[in-house]
Amino acid sequence: FEGTISPELTVDCASIPTQRPQDVNVSDNCTAETAIIISMLPEVIVPGSCANTYNIQRTWRAQDACGNFTTITQLIHVVDVTAPVLTAVPASVEVSCDNIPTIDVNSPYLVATDNCSGTITYSYTSTVVPGSTPNTYVNTLTWVATDVCGNVSLPMTQTITVTDEIAPV
Repeated sequence: FEGTISPELTVDCASIPTQRPQDVNVSDNCTAETAIIISMLPEVIVPGSCANTYNIQRTWRAQDACGNFTTITQLIHVVDVTAPVLTAVPASVEVSCDNIPTIDVNSPYLVATDNCSGTITYSYTSTVVPGSTPNTYVNTLTWVATDVCGNVSLPMTQTITVTDEIAPV
């Protein structure tokens, strides 16, 4: 075999090359190249450390008019090293101490995209800075999105400013 089929390559899960026999160039000492049949045997998928990291084994076969054949196995390492992109978090708000919003990792306001398939999970860390009175503070939530292979997005923040402006009754 010779041609553009690389015997081994590493690609991101969004860049897996297509199966194209026309990308394989072969030569034979007795047969015209047009009489050589190029085919690919069924792919073998070998699972890796996560859903979007695995190996694909493609075996290409070239057979001449007399039934002589040769094969070559192409090994494609598929890896997921690209983090999701976090594009939206719940809006920052200023609320009174009796109206503090619930923090929800399943909020529809959390939006992220990923180049690979699978569920994206959301998590946050909370930093609370006390205000000037006992019932006032600023809670800064730093949100991240994580894909199925553990790649973590850049963070985005949401601020919940809590005030106590209502006099006791």
